Amino acid sequence: MKSLLLSLLSVITLAAPSAFAFVSAAEETLLLQTLNQASSAQVHFENIRCSARNSMCIFKLQLQPGERKAGCMIEGLNAAADLYVEENINGVARINLSAYATEALQQCLRSLR
Repeated sequence: MKSLLLSLLSVITLAAPSAFAFVSAAEETLLLQTLNQASSAQVHFENIRCSARNSMCIFKLQLQPGERKAGCMIEGLNAAADLYVEENINGVARINLSAYATEALQQCLRSLR
């Protein structure tokens, strides 16, 4: 009985990672758009998953479109403010990576090439 309960709790925890996310779907979409506009044609960001419980974000990306999929992880993130900064320019919302996240992501991309 005890092992069944632990198994159920594990499945529930793994099946609902969004409960621990600190980036909303709208913020994720804006951030992906910004990253793809700013990145070279050789890198296309596909997905971002963040976990407050694990204090990290995982970026799923494609290098040299159609050739190689990869991922980058940024650790030490406890809130959205650690990942990005928001700007409102002429009524248009824009999201940019924080300095820490930018450096960590660039370091990961350099190691993938």
